[in-house]
Amino acid sequence: MDNIPFFKRIGTRIIIFSTLVLVLTILSTGLMIVRISSGVLRSNISQRNMEIARRTASEISLYINDSLDQLYSTSEIMATLADEPLLRNIILENLSMNLDKYRCIYLLDRQGNIIACSDLIISDSHQFDPITAKEAVEKDLYISAVKLSDDNLPYITIALPVKTMGEKISILAAELNIRDIWDIIDDISVGESGGAFIISENGLLIAHPDKTKVLKLFDGSRIPSDLSEPGTVILQKQRSEPGLLMVYQPVESIDWIVGIQQPIKEAYLPVALVLRESLLLMIAGIIISSIAGILLAGKVSKPLEKLLEGTLIVSEGELDHRVEIHIDDEIGRLTTAFNRMVERLKEQSRELQESEEEYRLLTDNVSDVIFSLDTGGCLLFINMRIESITGRNRNEFIGKRFLDLLTQESRGKVRDRFQALFAEKEQGSCHLQVSLPPGCVDETNLAIMLVKFSDPPGRVRHQSVVR
Repeated sequence: MDNIPFFKRIGTRIIIFSTLVLVLTILSTGLMIVRISSGVLRSNISQRNMEIARRTASEISLYINDSLDQLYSTSEIMATLADEPLLRNIILENLSMNLDKYRCIYLLDRQGNIIACSDLIISDSHQFDPITAKEAVEKDLYISAVKLSDDNLPYITIALPVKTMGEKISILAAELNIRDIWDIIDDISVGESGGAFIISENGLLIAHPDKTKVLKLFDGSRIPSDLSEPGTVILQKQRSEPGLLMVYQPVESIDWIVGIQQPIKEAYLPVALVLRESLLLMIAGIIISSIAGILLAGKVSKPLEKLLEGTLIVSEGELDHRVEIHIDDEIGRLTTAFNRMVERLKEQSRELQESEEEYRLLTDNVSDVIFSLDTGGCLLFINMRIESITGRNRNEFIGKRFLDLLTQESRGKVRDRFQALFAEKEQGSCHLQVSLPPGCVDETNLAIMLVKFSDPPGRVRHQSVVR
């Protein structure tokens, strides 16, 4: 195994492949889940803030509508008391005293002059703003911009007509205290630092937790120009600064917008937590898949390594070696088949050794010289008879070319017969008379019978008979 490169080993390939498959599966699934869950969380966060804005807008709308209903009812009463100036003052005073949301209530003539007031004594401090009076006279319903009183309390002026027989005879105007609306906004908390605010149609802040910003332009350059429908927008002055998530909801019956804003980092904190937990889960999944791949590779590669080691040992001639792998799978069956093969090889080797021993005993007890040649004409075997003839040890002849033992005249003849015999597909034999160099044997002329055997393949055996 040490000679096999690391990345070419089966175990390494299994680890890489299994880990890659599991990692890709985990990553693709995790990213899809993160994308879906992040989208759902972002939508839920926006919907949550939008619901807060919707409830707030509903409360403000209810507050304004209740005030309008009270003023419309009062205007109908004023229409029936055109000739009762004292009674009109008393009714306006009672309304202002019973409902502290009204700072002051006025009854104006068609020129904008005060003809009745919730304060029975009209002083110079009760002079009605001529611009507001003009707007109130010209319109059927007039709602002024937010103003601050001398004690820095916000109010708006609402003016509506007093009619008799469909004809406008006077104007009912009331300064409506909206401090209650400020309280509504101040009570709203979104997360740790998020809150609510109200802006007018021209972008002025009407209500805000930071009172220093009231009646100043709202700094939201990316707010859509059309705010008649609810929506969501991301506010960011500069790219380097954290953005704000803002949702807005129009207020019915008045041109105000309720906004809920929250830092994006804070608003989308659940999304960040989901991303972090998903990342941790994906990392854990990758680690687990890697461990699983290593265990799987070990389960597969270790038996294979053991089988390879056994194969190398058997290839070196250790036929008594057996591979001990006891698992019930394909590798286990392969190991069993390998051990059976080695057992058969051992049996065949034993039979071959017995056969060669019998052959050796047989050839050593005959008077002829019996030898075997390979296809190249080299001696593979020669019996003991050669020693009595030549006086030399027979092992000296093993591996030498048979033709080198003959005279020059006999070499060509034997070579031709040898090649012709070897070229034949079937078994065969031939007889030759050859001469050996003087001094090799007692008789230099020998009769040789060449016999070709087809088993084992590639070997030709020759028998030499000395006469």
